[in-house]
Amino acid sequence: MALKPLNEQLTIIGCTQMIKRNQTGFTIVELAIATMVFASVLLLVTFGLLQIGKSFAKSVNEARSREAANTIVEDVSNAVRFSGGEVFALMDSPSENNKGFCVGSRRYSYAVQKRIENDGEHAFVVDTLNSGCNSSTRAQDFSALAPGSSEVLGKNMFIDSFSFNPVGTGGFHEISIRVVYGQESFLDASRQCNADDSTYCAVTELKTVVQKRIK
Repeated sequence: MALKPLNEQLTIIGCTQMIKRNQTGFTIVELAIATMVFASVLLLVTFGLLQIGKSFAKSVNEARSREAANTIVEDVSNAVRFSGGEVFALMDSPSENNKGFCVGSRRYSYAVQKRIENDGEHAFVVDTLNSGCNSSTRAQDFSALAPGSSEVLGKNMFIDSFSFNPVGTGGFHEISIRVVYGQESFLDASRQCNADDSTYCAVTELKTVVQKRIK
């Protein structure tokens, strides 16, 4: 069998070495670097998504507490301005000792620092008495609401403080309310949300003075 020329043998050897080099693939160091880069990118993306989720949750909770506080203040304000009826405090509810007040025939019953945890629980209830309020009218027990009653607060919310008092003369009344979304433990000494719990806590405080316009 005849031997191939030397230059052909060298060419075959060179091609074989190139094929072997091309089939080598990634080294362990290269794979480790690629894995670290991918893990870093994934970590940054995950952190960003978590921050977006927390910001969204905080905004929603703040909106809920603000909406509830605004609803209460606006309802009471409109009743004071336009009901034309008397404004006075009610006797506490028979068994739950809820507080309340009437503006004309509009009755407001509430419990301070009672958090709504489940459906069917109540903390600030509004209803209308067809016969109007009088000195013997009581705030409602939340376990047996009158027909047509409506709850203003939502789940995980409570009234941290509330006051409704006459101011001077001329039919002026001051309304002050603080609505909290979250748990009592989320609040610090100043009754604001702790920094660590601010994602799942929101506090809305409103105060206004309204004047009775229709007598």
